Amino acid sequence: MIMGGYRLIGSSVRAYYPAALSIASLLGLAFVLSNYDLNAKNVKPDDVPGMIMAGIAVTGLLVAVLWSAWRAFRINNTLVEVMIETAKTTCFVFIILLGAAML
Repeated sequence: MIMGGYRLIGSSVRAYYPAALSIASLLGLAFVLSNYDLNAKNVKPDDVPGMIMAGIAVTGLLVAVLWSAWRAFRINNTLVEVMIETAKTTCFVFIILLGAAML
C-alpha cells in the first residue's frame, strides 16, 4: 500500500512522506523492542516510556498506511479497480480448487 501510494503521485518531493514516516516508525519500533520489555500484563515503571514510544511509532505507521491508502483511492479510483481484479482472481482460484476437489 505504501509503495503504491508514492508511485501513483508522481515525482514530487512530497510523494515520499508516507514512506519516510513508515520507515521511521518501523525503526522506532525496532529500537523500542530491543530496549524495553513490552509485556502489557507485567508493566514495570521502567517500561512505561517504552510503551509510550511504541504507541507513537504504531500510530505513525498507521497514519502512513492510511495516507497511502487515501492516495491510492483518490487518484483515478485505483484502489477500487485493484480490489475488483483481486476478487476476480481469488474467485477463479477457488473455482479451480473446487473443480479439482470434485474430480
